[in-house]
Amino acid sequence: MQLLQIEILRGFSGDESQLGIAEQFFLNLLTVSDYRLILDCMILKEELDIAFETLLPHIDTVINSCIEIKESKALPKIFCMLVQIGNFLNANATFGNAAGFKLNSLWRILDVKGTQKSITLLHFIAM
Repeated sequence: MQLLQIEILRGFSGDESQLGIAEQFFLNLLTVSDYRLILDCMILKEELDIAFETLLPHIDTVINSCIEIKESKALPKIFCMLVQIGNFLNANATFGNAAGFKLNSLWRILDVKGTQKSITLLHFIAM
């Protein structure tokens, strides 16, 4: 509702029954303290319900993925193999006796190439 229309309704002192239904509604709405805040909250609640329904399948996917990772028997073995391979490749270097690695360094397994340039460490691990 425009500010001018609100001011006109606030200044109205006649018989409310002479007004249209929409004008009567807004006139009554003006008597509610913080009506704009209440309306904004109602709109936000409806928008959040829609957004939540849209996001729920994605949230379920993330939760299920976390459960699969947590319960995986193979993943710790793969991580152990990666540490061993890294230690072998870096045997004469400072990093040759690592106890583990950071998860963000997993991208580097794509950089380790075999004798064929199209084969990476990821291919080797997946075999």
